Amino acid sequence: DVRKSSTTEARASSTIKNMMVRQEVVKRMVEHVKNLLTANLERLSKITDRVESRIIKVKAAGGDTATSERFLAEARMHLGEARTSIAEFAAIVLTSDKMSENVAKLRTAAADAKEHLGEARHSLSESIKSLKPGRSDKKERATTTPPATTNQ
Repeated sequence: DVRKSSTTEARASSTIKNMMVRQEVVKRMVEHVKNLLTANLERLSKITDRVESRIIKVKAAGGDTATSERFLAEARMHLGEARTSIAEFAAIVLTSDKMSENVAKLRTAAADAKEHLGEARHSLSESIKSLKPGRSDKKERATTTPPATTNQ
């Protein structure tokens, strides 16, 4: 009976240790993902600022910037939503009693942030593309003249 209780205690102790180790691993992973998402957000914010200054220069030179401004506004909206998702992600508390529920919340928040960052990146890309001179929404194909036929 004494051996059985000591074995049960050892198993319980081992299980608790394993849970604590898993919890620490998850916390490190969460911190790493948060750092990655935050770095991506900051990088895209800096790019947004540079694109905005470029729009101002093009506008001052008399260029058409309406499309670029629209895409830039869309990018800023997505960056704001990503910032909110990252804050939600960072606010989720990892406790062992609700670990699986919290991990599901973390995945959802990270996926939302990633989606918004991707949309912001796409909008910035479109904004930059529309600023480049000689570009338009309509793709014109180069036409070639048919080769001249010679009579022999």
